[in-house]
Amino acid sequence: MCPISPELNDSYKTLLIEDIRSQLPGDPIDSEQEPRVHTELDISRLLSAASALALSSVSSDRAIAYSIATRLLNLHSGGFPNLIPLAAELLARLGNFPARTLLEQRYGVSAATSRTPLLLALESLIRFRENTVQLAADYEEQLTDFQFEFLTLLQRTRHQAYRLQPLLVNPSFSAFIYNNYFNPKSGRA
Repeated sequence: MCPISPELNDSYKTLLIEDIRSQLPGDPIDSEQEPRVHTELDISRLLSAASALALSSVSSDRAIAYSIATRLLNLHSGGFPNLIPLAAELLARLGNFPARTLLEQRYGVSAATSRTPLLLALESLIRFRENTVQLAADYEEQLTDFQFEFLTLLQRTRHQAYRLQPLLVNPSFSAFIYNNYFNPKSGRA
C-alpha cells in the first residue's frame, strides 16, 4: 500500500463526504456547515496519489485510485478543465477501459483531442492494446484488468471450477469464455 500523508487522507475523506453529500436529496440538516471546496492544489495532490495507487498490485489501492478519479469528476469536472483528460488517463492506467469509454462519451473528449502529455497517452495506448483480445475473427474487445487476468488464468490452467456469470458483466466476454472453455461442443470442455 502506498503511504498517504495525513493531509492527503483528510482531502480524501473530504472528497468522500462531499461526493456522497452531493448525491443525497434535499438540503443538509446542518445547513450552517458549508461544503469544503477542493482547491486546485488538493485536486492535484489527490490525482497524484491516485496515479501512484493505480500502479499498485494491491486491489484496495487500485480501488482508492478509481474512487478518487470518479469522485473528482462527479464534483469538479466543470471547474478544472485538465481533470477530465487526466482522469481518463488514470482509468487507462487502472485498465478500466469501459469506464474510460464512458467518460469520453459523457464529456465529449477523446485521446485524439485531449492535451494529454505524450508519455501518458503512450502508456494508455499500450495498456489499451495489452488488454485487447480477439473474441471472433472480426471482433475485438477491450477487457478490464480483472477480465484480462481471469482470461489469462483460464488459458493457463484450463480449469473449469470457476463460476463465471457473477464475476463477468461483459456479455460478449462471458459468451467467449463459455464457448471456448465450458461448451461441450467446443472440444475443450
